[in-house]
Amino acid sequence: MVLGEIDNNNKLVERLRYLSASENLFHAYVFEGDSCVNKALLADCFIKAILCENHRGMDVKSALPAIK
Repeated sequence: MVLGEIDNNNKLVERLRYLSASENLFHAYVFEGDSCVNKALLADCFIKAILCENHRGMDVKSALPAIK
C-alpha cells in the first residue's frame, strides 16, 4: 500500500507526502492517535516514500519490493 491509497485522513496523507518529498527530513517522527487509526500502516507508507531514491515522495508501489 502507498500513501495515495489511504483515504480516511487526506490532510495527514498530504502532509506526509510533502514531508517525504522534502530535502529537510527530521531524524524522528511520532505517529500517535486513536486506536482506530492505523498508525503502523501510515508509518510504513511514509518510510517507503522516503526511501524511494528514484521517485521520492511519490506513490510508487515497486519502489521497495522487499518492504511489504
